[in-house]
Amino acid sequence: MSTQIIALNEAQTYLGTLITPLKAGEEIVIVRNKTPLAKLVAPTQTLTKTRTFDKYKGKIKMSDDFDAPLSDEWLGIINK
Repeated sequence: MSTQIIALNEAQTYLGTLITPLKAGEEIVIVRNKTPLAKLVAPTQTLTKTRTFDKYKGKIKMSDDFDAPLSDEWLGIINK
């Protein structure tokens, strides 16, 4: 495992360029006055999730009048 140590002020300035080449097994330790504050670690697996269409098919129901105006009774409750 490869570890790189960088000062906080440098990390704030160059964060975008620091994390771009980070590969699995590499890490960057951010320090302030030689005290470790945080560690950036490359992910070991991909972060993308597979989207499944039709996951909720048949589970969501909507009333035929879902877009009808609200009754005066409901408007009175909402506006309190």
